[in-house]
Amino acid sequence: MEALQQRLKELSNRLAGMENNEIKMETYENKDPEECLRVVMVRYYPKCESGNITSKERDEYLSLLLDLTKNALSDDLRFLDAFNNAFEVLTRNKIKDQYDLRRLDLFLNAYRLILRTQIKRLSEK
Repeated sequence: MEALQQRLKELSNRLAGMENNEIKMETYENKDPEECLRVVMVRYYPKCESGNITSKERDEYLSLLLDLTKNALSDDLRFLDAFNNAFEVLTRNKIKDQYDLRRLDLFLNAYRLILRTQIKRLSEK
């Protein structure tokens, strides 16, 4: 739980002064979560980690992650892991494209909601 709290603090500092885009869960279509997770972890995460991801692929990566937001709020920690990994690789490099920045902002706000939910769940145990 300490690691999640530290990450939430890091994320909150990063989001300070930025627009607060609260996530509306009904906005995101919940495709087959297992397939989304597989594509996120097998196709896009390695590309992003290596730095060989195009803007279009990054957009698809972010879209799939946003589709998985509801799942990441559950007690299935594989989905939380996908968001943890994505945060590390997506925030490593400076993104200049305004569309990508808006998508990243949505992802970061979804991730903040997920971290708060998971920390609350763990503290109630």
